[in-house]
Amino acid sequence: YLLSVFLNSTCSFLFFFLTTPLLLSAQGLGFNLVKGQREAHIPIQVYNNLVVVPVVLNKQVPLKFILDTGVRTAILTDKVLSDFLNLEYTKKYTIAGIGGEKLVDAYITNDVSLEMPGIDSRGHAMLVLEQDFLQLKNYLGVDVHGILGYELFSRFIVQIDYQRKELVLISPDKFKPKRRYQMIPITVQDTKPYLLADVKMNDTTVVMAKLLIDSGASHGLFLDPASDPKITIPQRNIQSIIGRGIAGEMRGRIGRVKSLTLGNFEIADVVTNF
Repeated sequence: YLLSVFLNSTCSFLFFFLTTPLLLSAQGLGFNLVKGQREAHIPIQVYNNLVVVPVVLNKQVPLKFILDTGVRTAILTDKVLSDFLNLEYTKKYTIAGIGGEKLVDAYITNDVSLEMPGIDSRGHAMLVLEQDFLQLKNYLGVDVHGILGYELFSRFIVQIDYQRKELVLISPDKFKPKRRYQMIPITVQDTKPYLLADVKMNDTTVVMAKLLIDSGASHGLFLDPASDPKITIPQRNIQSIIGRGIAGEMRGRIGRVKSLTLGNFEIADVVTNF
């Protein structure tokens, strides 16, 4: 896979993700543009820095899903919805936290459709949580029912415009980057996109950091001090809950690094989770 990001300095965080289409496209499975269209324009909502898109499950139930580059398979957060649609489950999993403590049961259901404006969809596998363990409504203040990830980003050029509140999905063979865009190389490992960036911890220390691009995380930058001795928590920091996932809450500290450099773009005084 070839994955690239284009940054546009004139707009508020425009990201384009470019990958080769999955083999499923030849069979008409997965996400596809409505016949005859070159791109789809989808309205988005942004809650706590998370992008939420409208999704219709199996042509019947309108839902809201988070757009998350860090997720492999689509996730439905509450089994009540899939039970209502009489979906069949093929496998059952037990998701455990640190120490092996059981957190929640989850099920796999196959051949579901996840349609959006301008996008047809069929043949998806979806992970269904027995209970709404993520409690996205409590975190975001609105009803959010699931998460979309790799299956969408691997099929299209994905443009997120935070100012216009719009998601644009473009067919890869129709996309031509404009001159003002800058391409930043990315690698894809286990369906997740990574890039290398310079993080200036202070006036003297610079770390070449390997960073996961995670649109499903509310923070701007997350660093693990255990991964590199150069990564140190600033003296001025506060203790906080810095994240929540299927494995539970994550606690850490919040401070600022001097700067983050992506290609020719430099962001100063970045609020950072440790």
